[in-house]
Amino acid sequence: MSDWDTNSSPFAPMVGTNYIPTTAELNSLKAMLVHPVNKLASLELDIGHAQATLDALLHEKQRVKSYVDAHRALLSPVRQIPPETLAEIFVQCLPSDPPYGLRDLTKAPLLLATICKDWRHIALTTPRLWKSLHVYLPISLTAEACAKRVQGVVAWLERSGSLPLSISLHGMSHYPDTAPNQENLLRSVMKFSHRFENVYLSLPSSALFIFGELAPPNFPILASLRLQDLGVDNRGGRSLTIPRPSKQHTAAANFALLRLLFPRMPGLHAVSLQLSFGANKYSLLPCDWKHLTSLDLSSPMHPDQALNILTQAPQIRTLALTIEVYRDIPHWKDKATVSLNHLRNLRLSLAPMQGQNLFESDFLFMFGCKVHCPALQSFAVSCPMVIVVSKLIFGSLPLDMLEELELEMITTSEVLTECLSLAPNLTSFKFTDSTYLPQATHPLQDSHIASLTSSPSNPTPCWPRLESIQMLSVSTCTRATGEAGSNSLTPAALTRFLDSRAQSPLKTCHIIFRAQPSFSTMELDNLRSLKRNGLSLQFSYPQDSKAEHEHDLPETGLVPIPRTIYTKQISL
Repeated sequence: MSDWDTNSSPFAPMVGTNYIPTTAELNSLKAMLVHPVNKLASLELDIGHAQATLDALLHEKQRVKSYVDAHRALLSPVRQIPPETLAEIFVQCLPSDPPYGLRDLTKAPLLLATICKDWRHIALTTPRLWKSLHVYLPISLTAEACAKRVQGVVAWLERSGSLPLSISLHGMSHYPDTAPNQENLLRSVMKFSHRFENVYLSLPSSALFIFGELAPPNFPILASLRLQDLGVDNRGGRSLTIPRPSKQHTAAANFALLRLLFPRMPGLHAVSLQLSFGANKYSLLPCDWKHLTSLDLSSPMHPDQALNILTQAPQIRTLALTIEVYRDIPHWKDKATVSLNHLRNLRLSLAPMQGQNLFESDFLFMFGCKVHCPALQSFAVSCPMVIVVSKLIFGSLPLDMLEELELEMITTSEVLTECLSLAPNLTSFKFTDSTYLPQATHPLQDSHIASLTSSPSNPTPCWPRLESIQMLSVSTCTRATGEAGSNSLTPAALTRFLDSRAQSPLKTCHIIFRAQPSFSTMELDNLRSLKRNGLSLQFSYPQDSKAEHEHDLPETGLVPIPRTIYTKQISL
C-alpha cells in the first residue's frame, strides 16, 4: 500500500461509518496496521531530525541577520545627515495647526526627543523647536501638579534660547482656589516677557489683572496680543454663569488694564480683544491704530466709533468687529467713506441694543456704503435672532475678488439671491439660517439651488468656482405632507445640484437639516455614487445637545467649544 489511499483499503466501505467490526475483522485490522504504524513512527522520527536541523538553521539565520542589520544601520543615509540639517528637518515637523507647541509626546517637538539619544540632543538644543507653547490649567489641577507643569513650561521656554516667543495660556475658573495656580504660571512665563512676540491669554479677569500687575515697563518685540476674558462670551459681551467680579467692576478693570498695557507695546500689529469694558470706549484706548494689520474687537461699539477707528487703521488686512445696530443713525449719510485698500478678511457681528424686539434692519447696507475695500476676499456676517436682514447686504462693497462668504442670520430670499449674483468668484459659502419662528418663511429655496445647478436651461450657473458649501439649520419640504412648498429646499433640488457639479471644482457639501429630510431611494443612490467618486458629503440633523466635560488635553483652550450639538448622520 504505497499511496496510503483509504479507498483502496479492504475496509473502505466501513471507514467513516458507525460499523462495528467482528472479532475476525478486528484481528485483520490489527495485522493490517502494523506496517502503517511503523511507517508513521519512522516519518515522525525523520521530521524530528529535520525540525532540529531547521531550528538550528533559523537560529543561525537570526544571528547572521542581527549581525548584518547592526552593521547595515551604519550605512543608513540618515546617519550621514549633518546635525544642523536634521535640526532643520525637525523644525519642518512642527504642526502648523494649532500654531503653538503642545505638551504632547505624540507630536513634535516632544516626539522627536523620544527617538534616540542623538535625536534627543539635537531636539533639545534646537531653539526654534521651543519658541512657541500652549499651556492649559484645568480647574481640577492640584498645587503639586501645577508646580510640575510650571516647571516644565520654564524648561521648555529656556530651550528657545534668545528667540522671540509665542505664548498661549488658558485657564477656566474664577474660583479663588485656582488663583494661586494661575499666578504661579504667569509669574513663571513673565520672566521671558522681553522675548514675547505673540501672546494669547484666555483667562478669567482676575488672572488678566495679575498679568497687568506683573507686566514689565516694555514689551519690546510684541507684535500680536490676544486677550480673552473667559467670563465673557466670544461675541456680544454677555457674562457667563460662573462666579466672577461684578460686571461694572470687571469692565472698569479691563479698561484700566488696556490703558496700562498698550503704551508698553509699541510694536503691535495684531490686536484681538474679547473683553467687556464698557460701551464705546475704544477711542479712549492709547492704541496706535495706524500700524495695525489685524484687529478683532468683540465688545459692541457704536457705528460712529467703528468708522472712527477704521479711519485711523488704513493698513488693516484682517478685521472683526461687533457693532451695535440701531433702527436709525442720525447723520449717517453725511459720514465720509473709509477706504481700506488692504483689507482681505472682514467679519461683522451685529449686536442689538438691549430691549429691542424683532425688527428689520438695513444696517449692513448702510455700513457697506461707508466702507470701501476693493481687495476683500473673505466676508462673514453674524446677526442675532432679533434682527432681520432684509435689504442688500453688501451696499457698495466690491465683490469681484470675494472667495469666501459666511452668513449667520435671519434674512430673506431676496438677500440670498443678491449673494448669488454679486460674488461671481466665490469658492466657499457657509449659511446658517437663524429663523426660529414656527410659521416663518425660510430664505433658502429651490430657486437658489437651481441657480447653482448646471443644466441645459442654465449652462452658466452662479459660482462656477465653488469648492465648498455648508448650510446649517436648513428647512426642507417633507414629501409625505408636501409642507413648506417653495418656502424651503427640497431634497430633489439639492440632489440635482450636486449631480450637476460632479465634474466641477466642488469638493465638499455639509448640511445640517432642522429635521430628518426625506430623500428618495434614487436620490440616495445618486448621492452615494457622488460620494464614492470623491465628493465629501455629510448630511445630518440634530438630536440633542449638552455641556462638555472638562478635558485636560495639551490642545484644550486653543479651540474652545463650550457646547456640542449631537447630530444623527444620514447614511450615504
